[in-house]
Amino acid sequence: MTGLDTGALSLENLLKAQAYGLGFDLVGIASLGPMDTADAFYAWIQHGYAGDMNYLQRGAAKRRDSRLPVASATTAVVVGLSYGGREPSGPVARYARGDDYHEVMIARLEQLYSWLESETGRAVHGKAYVDTGPILERDLARRAGLGWFGKNTNLINPRLGSFFFIGVLLIELDLAPDSPFEADRCGACTRCLDACPTDAFAGPRVLDATKCVSYLTIEAKGAIPPELREKIGGLIYGCDICQDVCPWNVRFSREVTDEAFRPREVLRGDVRAVARRILSMDDESFRRDLKGSPMKRAKRRGLARNAATALGNVGTTYDVPTLAAALDDPETLVVEHAAWALERIRSIAGPTVLALALAFGAPAIASAQGVPSYTASDVRFMQGMIGHHAQALAMAALIPGRTNRQDIRSLGERIQVSQKDEIAMMQQWLKDRHQRVPAIDAHADHHAMSGHSMNLPAIAMSDTLMPGMLTADQLAELGRAQGDEFVKLFLKDMIRHHEGALAMVASLLGTNGSGQEPEVFRFASEVDTDQRAEIARMDALLDALSPPGATTRR
Repeated sequence: MTGLDTGALSLENLLKAQAYGLGFDLVGIASLGPMDTADAFYAWIQHGYAGDMNYLQRGAAKRRDSRLPVASATTAVVVGLSYGGREPSGPVARYARGDDYHEVMIARLEQLYSWLESETGRAVHGKAYVDTGPILERDLARRAGLGWFGKNTNLINPRLGSFFFIGVLLIELDLAPDSPFEADRCGACTRCLDACPTDAFAGPRVLDATKCVSYLTIEAKGAIPPELREKIGGLIYGCDICQDVCPWNVRFSREVTDEAFRPREVLRGDVRAVARRILSMDDESFRRDLKGSPMKRAKRRGLARNAATALGNVGTTYDVPTLAAALDDPETLVVEHAAWALERIRSIAGPTVLALALAFGAPAIASAQGVPSYTASDVRFMQGMIGHHAQALAMAALIPGRTNRQDIRSLGERIQVSQKDEIAMMQQWLKDRHQRVPAIDAHADHHAMSGHSMNLPAIAMSDTLMPGMLTADQLAELGRAQGDEFVKLFLKDMIRHHEGALAMVASLLGTNGSGQEPEVFRFASEVDTDQRAEIARMDALLDALSPPGATTRR
């Protein structure tokens, strides 16, 4: 067992209590010896899946037998520390937004080590490891009962999901081991494999790191292969997609509670804001702003390469001056990716608009005489999407009074944050172009859902609802539901609502292709990506609520 038996004050239970007291979320004990996954690990390397991570080949004998890294050690104390999972996805993987987890966990493991020596009254030979030595940590964690290997290769705990760090304390002290985690609870699910944007999984539990966004943006030191750059999208450092869609994370991941892992100020904002900030860094500001951050592993040149790639995928003509400045970067790697990004923007915006952005700065584009900036379809899309988002806000506002489920409450909070931010952006876009801005106050107030009018100025919403939007009768039905009935109906309605947003994006692109204003084109693309991810999350929640074999979608 990995829990604490309060009825027995054994050293093992006292040790676990101390680990929990230090802030760890999981703790288990395993006996050291030959490692079960060593052969598969080295076969993976021989296949070339490790890419340029040559350091993984060092210390082969120690990886094969966990008794060797620390002489005379017989036991591993394995801990897990949550770093969240409920926060919105973004350009930086959740684990890297705060302080360096290596330093945080090593410090706490050393505190646990000191307590152990004090409790036993003698010196105990041992050493703490957190991704810092020839240790197959996942193997030891499974052996200590902390979880199973998911198809995305992450260790999954049935009470925590996979958004946690693993640390190991190897000691020369014989302790009673916990039972290993033998079950595979992934079943027939392949959401993680299907969601990978670069098709990096060669099969279940087999990751081709050379295609993985995390490898490409962190470990790879050279250029990102051109055929993979577009697939990276707006990701700058790492990737959480295969974890985001995992049903165990949808249900059991937590909010960030450890202050060490809260996002740094330099990483706040959308993809474009973070990318521009990174590209503006010199070596001194890089060291200052990312002091104590795991992101320093990629070095300034690697982060700037990633930021330029992200702007090539999600940037607009407003980002052209930043990319143009990056053409003078002392690192040729950065110059190459900035040039690629500018060419991507030129292919969408056109050479005339790009030339204006380079010559006068992006704000001059909108007022340049004779240069088209947006279409009537763009305006209708933005106005309609405001109404669409406003109804989602109203639906999410119902949650607190109708269910106490924390996963559904977290979903509602995430919807409200994202929809409010995007509404503000769309309102500003319309104001800047002197277009009518729909009023949304009535939609944002869930009390208004009992009314019959769905009117929005200039859109005639009472006559023609946007795709996926609920009618007054459907809204009233949702408003009357309670408990699990509400949860199921909310998820089904919200999935249909999100699918409507996808239809609006498809209609816009079908009307103008990539001919609309680049900012609208990029926003529509982001809406498409975000809505698909949320649909996957809500599908997983519905699956968890339904008995095996039941049809969850209407």
